[in-house]
Amino acid sequence: MPLECGGKLAKLLLICINAVFLMLGIGVLVIGAIMKSNVSSIKDETKTVLNSVKTRDFGLGNIADNLSILFIVAGVFILLVSALGLCGACKQNKVLLVIYAVLVLVLLVIKVVAIALWFTMKNDIESNLQNQLLDSLHKNFVSDSVSSGNDISNGWNMIFISLDCCAVGNVTSTTNDFDNTPWCTTSGECQLTNAEIPKACCVGVTETNYTSAPSSCFYNLNPGTYNTKGCYKVIVDLLEQNITSNARSILGVGITIFLVEVLSVISAIVLCKQSSKDRG
Repeated sequence: MPLECGGKLAKLLLICINAVFLMLGIGVLVIGAIMKSNVSSIKDETKTVLNSVKTRDFGLGNIADNLSILFIVAGVFILLVSALGLCGACKQNKVLLVIYAVLVLVLLVIKVVAIALWFTMKNDIESNLQNQLLDSLHKNFVSDSVSSGNDISNGWNMIFISLDCCAVGNVTSTTNDFDNTPWCTTSGECQLTNAEIPKACCVGVTETNYTSAPSSCFYNLNPGTYNTKGCYKVIVDLLEQNITSNARSILGVGITIFLVEVLSVISAIVLCKQSSKDRG
């Protein structure tokens, strides 16, 4: 028995919707791949420092990395679900349509939870990042070296070198964020010789030549010889560039997928009922 008007419309909608789904799945995959590429460009030493900043027991560096993987997995899942929907609609197969509707509903729930978790964690990161970075520096910066026994301390020095920044807040005088670090209070070069900033903060130094930085930089803080910009602002800009710059694309794709998913579930239910009537 041929489908009635409602069934035909539902079938056509479901086919069109899942064709759009396929394209959206590809879009999510592309966004995830771009994010993964950008995050991969962040040096491991920098990630070590970022992972010392925790939000809900997750290291910031791992969040950045795992978020891109999540988008890639979501893209693949959307592609598989859309293929299932197309197959179920074309064959008017009730079992496939029911499985499809259930998977789309699961996807809707996961998306709502993920979005809520993302915005909550994003707010936590934005409100606590500067204080946690400062806490990390104060507790872990033990040496003016990229090869000390403390990985986080090494990571801070690599950040100073690779991102052309210094400390957490801007360095404007000999009184700065390093004053309360073990490097200045216990046994570091700062404590022994009154060096005001690490050599890694000097302008133009690299991982291979920072030890030869001029004393006019780290002892005297002569203007123009050291990086004055704090690493908090640089790291925020780095995260914005590599992760949240895709926020508008993500939000647009997410809202579109949400509306398409709701419509697809309705269409699948209508087609499923119509197919059952025809077989009855």
